[in-house]
Order: sequence, then C-alpha cells, then structure tokens
Amino acid sequence: RLLRGFKAQTASDLDGTMTMAAQPLTADEIESLAHYIAGLP
Repeated sequence: RLLRGFKAQTASDLDGTMTMAAQPLTADEIESLAHYIAGLP
C-alpha cells in the first residue's frame, strides 16, 4: 500500500526519495516488489 501511496503522492517521506523512486513503477512492478519484500526474513 505504501508504494502505491508514494506513486499517487498520497504518502510522503521526508526528502521525497521514495516518491521519486515509485513514480516510474507499474502496478505489476509494485505488486512484485511487495511479494519480494514480504518474503524477506
């Protein structure tokens, strides 16, 4: 959810790094990243 928020600019971070990083991501890429991160120990 947070990555989608950064992309939609409804979530913010202190220096805008995550917002800038999320902008070029597609919905499929965001979903893939979420699955990857969820699987990390």
